[in-house]
Amino acid sequence: MLRTPFNTVDTSVNVKGSLGFIMNAVDAVSAIEPQWFANPLEAERGDSAKVSAKRKTKVRRTLSYEEKKRSRECKVGGWGSVKCTVEDCERRGKTRGLCWAHGGGTKCSTRSCTKVAVSNGCCWAHGGGKRCAYDGCKKAAYERTHNYCIKHHDQLNDEKNKYYASEYP
Repeated sequence: MLRTPFNTVDTSVNVKGSLGFIMNAVDAVSAIEPQWFANPLEAERGDSAKVSAKRKTKVRRTLSYEEKKRSRECKVGGWGSVKCTVEDCERRGKTRGLCWAHGGGTKCSTRSCTKVAVSNGCCWAHGGGKRCAYDGCKKAAYERTHNYCIKHHDQLNDEKNKYYASEYP
């Protein structure tokens, strides 16, 4: 095993801000005999670090299906998320014990509408979601079309293309 010298300098004599340290005073350092250590880090940490480093080492393993299932459950009450009440469905339930596929989620606030609400308590047909930014248009708008409906987005793009074609032939 390779041994390296490690100087133990009394910091009260050789403070980094002192003139002796700045001027690289050799006499203060050379007066102290170097101690030999098997590992240079051993001098800084000591023997207790070797023991604690061994204890810290853990082997990570993946959780089994049952352990994952248990981890989703409440530690206090023992119950977890609600499963969909439809037979043979393994998805998690939203509202009324149903998943999205079986009608879970918030319903549209309009009477006799069975669709899922998008925003403001309404489905797309009854005013939920974004509307076209074009004056007087009430169609659904999308961010990908810069908050215009498809028709007005295409119309504005055609006008823009005609303008650039006439300006830059």
